[in-house]
Amino acid sequence: MTDRRRGRLPGTRFRFGLNSVIGLAPGAGDALLTLIWLYIVYEAVRLGLPRAKIIRMLVNVAVEAELGVVPLLGDLMWSGKPTRGTSRLSTSISG
Repeated sequence: MTDRRRGRLPGTRFRFGLNSVIGLAPGAGDALLTLIWLYIVYEAVRLGLPRAKIIRMLVNVAVEAELGVVPLLGDLMWSGKPTRGTSRLSTSISG
């Protein structure tokens, strides 16, 4: 849902996605993204993902939420963390 690579800025190699667009709204955007990521973690728990992976996903969400308070810092330094959590979830479900 928050794929970071859906669009491309014309004439550049810069890619962006829904996560970047939502994150543009200071405060509210980061709060909305945190709720989305927490829902993904909830689904991972419900689907039986191992506890260690759930904890790692929660740490990633917490770090992203904290850094998201500083404009652009969270997007630049930690891009991909929750997305990797969904990849982790997909890998665990598929085998």
